[in-house]
Amino acid sequence: LLICHKIEASVIYNTTLTQASPQCFWQGDGWRSGLFLWFAKNAPKVRGRERGYSILAATLSLDRVRVKNGHGTRLLVDPMDFIGREICCTGSYEPCTLALAARLMKHGGVFVDVGTNFGLFTFTVASAQNTRCIAIDPSIAALTQFHKNLSINEFNNIICVHSALASKHETAFLHTPIASNLGTTR
Repeated sequence: LLICHKIEASVIYNTTLTQASPQCFWQGDGWRSGLFLWFAKNAPKVRGRERGYSILAATLSLDRVRVKNGHGTRLLVDPMDFIGREICCTGSYEPCTLALAARLMKHGGVFVDVGTNFGLFTFTVASAQNTRCIAIDPSIAALTQFHKNLSINEFNNIICVHSALASKHETAFLHTPIASNLGTTR
């Protein structure tokens, strides 16, 4: 059963940060991650901050930062990737959009995440009762990270599809133009 929702602009604009649920915000899971996220959120906005961020990540051996949300969902995020850096520095990435997705799926249904990347939306929505998630991504780098995140959670309602979606059948080559942003893979 695929549930399609008609989303009007007013619904999107009425979803504010104060309405976002705890599943949309992330905190450190363990002392290393907690320390790193504290620094990322509280370091003064001065010249050299980015270098300090990178040095601390390397010093703490954090090629991936382990975070968890208010519902207990865990993710491993790359602190050098655009989305991972945003989660580390602010505690969230697109919290209004995540809250909207969670709200639309709170009564169950099928959630299709096209371009799932490491699974931020899939894992956030998967905690809702009676929800099945289909995660689709053509990037082996993204799906490798997705499967690591799947292994640290106990979800049995997620199907992962390694494929690209297009209007015609053909072979395509993937390219990530910005190495520090896996989401730019085309």
